[in-house]
Amino acid sequence: MPKLLRASAIEAVSKFQAGKKFDPATVADVKTALQDAEAGKAYARQLTDRISVLTKETPRNILFETRDRAQGDAWIHRSYLTK
Repeated sequence: MPKLLRASAIEAVSKFQAGKKFDPATVADVKTALQDAEAGKAYARQLTDRISVLTKETPRNILFETRDRAQGDAWIHRSYLTK
């Protein structure tokens, strides 16, 4: 089993609480998280002459956006994380 998958499985089992219900995220929850991340304080880091990473962070969410300067600074990858 790959290490990351094994570590995630061990963490999930260790936090299991019998009888505790899980409330799945609603569409509204997801929209709110995405909008919050988009509104975060932005800072950019140049990785190469062509590629930069824009990070936006709020107290609850983070957005990482990889951009290509050769394509008019268009984003090529986005990752949203909830803290």
